[in-house]
Amino acid sequence: MSDERTQRRAQKIINSIPSIKSRIGSNEVRSSPQRSGHAFTEYGGEGNPITINSTWAEGVTDKRLQATLYHESMHVQQHEDGMTGQSLSPLREFHAHNRELRHAMKHNLYSHEDMVGKLKKINKYAGKVKTAFPHLSDNVERQLGRIRKGKKPAKHSVSYWTKRVDP
Repeated sequence: MSDERTQRRAQKIINSIPSIKSRIGSNEVRSSPQRSGHAFTEYGGEGNPITINSTWAEGVTDKRLQATLYHESMHVQQHEDGMTGQSLSPLREFHAHNRELRHAMKHNLYSHEDMVGKLKKINKYAGKVKTAFPHLSDNVERQLGRIRKGKKPAKHSVSYWTKRVDP
């Protein structure tokens, strides 16, 4: 994939969430200095919503970093759709990692090593979700089953999971 195409796709991700375009704040998704190809989000407190700087995608040419940007954009979407609170942390991560994997598979962004690492994270958070929310075990297993078969994870929305948290 050319750097230009990766750049366009990263910009498209940022443009897909309207509030990212309209809000620029101190809490930005940015490249992690400790680990190449990774990004992170610094969560804001109450009244200080998560933001992604609208110019952050400029210069994103690394495929893995572009996939991570998608993951972080899912956290922004979760925050905006009310999936907040410490108790939902495992579910937020499971959802974001699954959506990132789906995006990466669709656009062939991962090397074999990246894929192995992502599957470890998904399995880790799957276990945490099943422990915290036993009634979601079947939903989690269906996602894992799709991945084991080499299929993309289902494109579940934030509301899909939040509606199931309180059965």
